Amino acid sequence: MIQAVTSVLLTLAAGPGVQAPVTGELGTETPSPWAAQSAASARPLVQGGAYAKGKAAAAKVHLKGLEDLASWCQKNKAFLQRDETYKTILGLDPEHATARKFLKYSYDRKAKKWIRKRPYRAPKPGKPEIVEGYGTQLAALDDALVETTVDLIEKFAEELGPIKRSAELRDLMKAAPNNARIRGLLGYIAVDGGKGKVRWTTEVALETEKRRAGIAKNLAKFQDSVPEIGDTKLRKVEEELDIEWMAVRRTKRVRVLANTDEEEADAVVEMAHTAWSFLPSLVGGKLRPTRGFTLLLIDGRSDREVFIDTYPGFSDAQRERFYRLGSTWTPDSASCACWARNAEARIDQACKQTTVHYLNKAFGITTKRGWLVEGIGLYVNQMVLGTRYSRHVTVSEYVDQTEPRYDFDLQDPYADWMLIAGDYLDDVKPTRLAATLGRNTSEMTPEDVVLAYALVAYLCEGFGPETIETVLARVGKGEASSVVALEELLKLPLPEIQQGLNDWLDEVGGHDY
Repeated sequence: MIQAVTSVLLTLAAGPGVQAPVTGELGTETPSPWAAQSAASARPLVQGGAYAKGKAAAAKVHLKGLEDLASWCQKNKAFLQRDETYKTILGLDPEHATARKFLKYSYDRKAKKWIRKRPYRAPKPGKPEIVEGYGTQLAALDDALVETTVDLIEKFAEELGPIKRSAELRDLMKAAPNNARIRGLLGYIAVDGGKGKVRWTTEVALETEKRRAGIAKNLAKFQDSVPEIGDTKLRKVEEELDIEWMAVRRTKRVRVLANTDEEEADAVVEMAHTAWSFLPSLVGGKLRPTRGFTLLLIDGRSDREVFIDTYPGFSDAQRERFYRLGSTWTPDSASCACWARNAEARIDQACKQTTVHYLNKAFGITTKRGWLVEGIGLYVNQMVLGTRYSRHVTVSEYVDQTEPRYDFDLQDPYADWMLIAGDYLDDVKPTRLAATLGRNTSEMTPEDVVLAYALVAYLCEGFGPETIETVLARVGKGEASSVVALEELLKLPLPEIQQGLNDWLDEVGGHDY
């Protein structure tokens, strides 16, 4: 049977892979430096292009080799292998008369097409030694075409541009998955796969296991170093609220007021102190908490209404909107009130808002950069607490109806979002990430949230704090959009970053701490 490699190579002979431009999607940010290349990639190469001409010449050489192989099969009575070879030849030359003849086609002049007047029956294969020789010759032909195509890709890399070059190489890798040259050009390295086998991986994937261990070690260190928690006094604005605070607790980094009990207050103090200590090692930046940084834990509808209706400094429109939220910051941005219906959800909210506060004060990140706020916030929640309740989910107006829909419960604490993200990326267009990077928190769909979470994990676990710190600093200072910051830092166009994320998810597998 003709090897699968040949069918892929025939597809390659038709022309280079095409990537859609990063435009026209809700949320797409400032045009990237790759935009011109992306737009050019939406058009096929001109017929007379040097790369296209080179591939056409290589296809002719391959065709001649296949014709000679078919004749060899005929001479050695390997009739099944002969017909399989002619089937492949028809992929290169549909009008090939000899191939049509042996495959029992006749040309109908009236209908102007090739037809079979009687059913085709596969002939007998050749003798085992002949079949083995056939396989060796076919493999040599395929290897020669692969090598010639790689030569052309390298020679005409400038004509192709980075996006088309990568697409060509990835298509070629489907035909020759163990070709070291192709793998090397795509950034893969060979490692021992056991039992004398080679496993192909990327440096990012190799470093992931080490970085994950380091992240977990840092977190454990900070969890074990929370200082003794003590009492503190109410401020005037807190005293004037008609709320009975049952616990007023603190460390040097955070104050917590709770209308529930001291146990919940201490849990939030410990969590917030840990998260603030942990964040610099995860995403970079060194920052002391805002003086008086406070988390208010409010249980019960009546006390929630007291806070929303009477805390000074909010407008009427803001107060009305707060009833649709689960938490909000005070006008001075020093305190955050969390009023979820149960203690676990309030603790989760408080952790997320601690991360939000850190990102804003250390880097100037706001909710306009939804993927950073949601992605990092939820990643830290999962690391510190093992929960991800506090997320924004948008209304349907932002959902692309052409995208695959996923019916998953994001509040399921056992759901592995890394696996979900990998499955989702397998089904979407190569520019899907552009929409996620451009949306603010109120525009993000559940799919955006999962993609943001996976991308943050990819940057933290695959590249380390220096990489994500650079992105945060550039985006927070307004020096670059998220798209531009990522492309320039990783030196790849966005579709390739998305492909790299998907490859990484496939390779490292699902992993939620």
